[in-house]
Amino acid sequence: MNRLSSVAASLEALIQLLDHEWQKIRIHSCGVWRNQGWNGPGLRFEINYYAAGRSMLSLDGLQLDLSPGRLLFQPDTVRNSSCDEGNFTVYYLNFDTDCSELNRKIRACYEALPFSEALYAAELDKAFGMLMMELQAEAARPIVIKHYFFRILIQAFQSFAAERKWRAATQNQFNELHHSFLDKIHLDKIADEHKVNANSLNRMFKQMTGRTIGQYVIRLRVDHAKRLLSHTRQSVTEIALHAGFYDTAHFCHAFKRLEKQTPEQFRRT
Repeated sequence: MNRLSSVAASLEALIQLLDHEWQKIRIHSCGVWRNQGWNGPGLRFEINYYAAGRSMLSLDGLQLDLSPGRLLFQPDTVRNSSCDEGNFTVYYLNFDTDCSELNRKIRACYEALPFSEALYAAELDKAFGMLMMELQAEAARPIVIKHYFFRILIQAFQSFAAERKWRAATQNQFNELHHSFLDKIHLDKIADEHKVNANSLNRMFKQMTGRTIGQYVIRLRVDHAKRLLSHTRQSVTEIALHAGFYDTAHFCHAFKRLEKQTPEQFRRT
């Protein structure tokens, strides 16, 4: 089982465990924290959702750069949690139980949700907000509290499942490009083949490689052209066509932009 599958299985197991043992779960607090820093012990199981801004969080000395949409499962074994003041909004939820065996099972699920790689989940702030309101109500309704508690977890699972889909499509496309970069590349066709949205695929690809699909293809073609310039006597025009470019002008422009020199200058060096 790969890491992504392990995380998905553990998140699903956590949801099932907490649902089955719900009567034993104690929610200690749920709220929103803005801009102010903190430095203190972590005593309970926590779920933190970063809704806005950016912050550097330290958990037992491990530095985490957290951005909007990141969901952090912090186990009860964390002894120090600290963050400098800044410009950020984070929702938090912490809970535990009186049952040591149940705590052990929850801890086992958390171990496969590594806080060193915060998961991504979209638009959880509404669910956190509704849970906060219900917990603060004079006549809090247990069934509503449970509903919003699990809505957070289920939305997180659904978002993670979607992220796995994008990552798989991105990795497949990454591998395919190395075999087909000399061919014409049509982003919409690529997206249709993977049954994903073209813009989302391009965005995830850039997160993975630092370049859009189009930029990555140009890089592969220029690298191929460099090999032809170094090891063949083909003309620049021939190399441009053999490297997948429309024409010599397009090739020379892309080459100089990436290599800071013309193809002829590269060949002479």
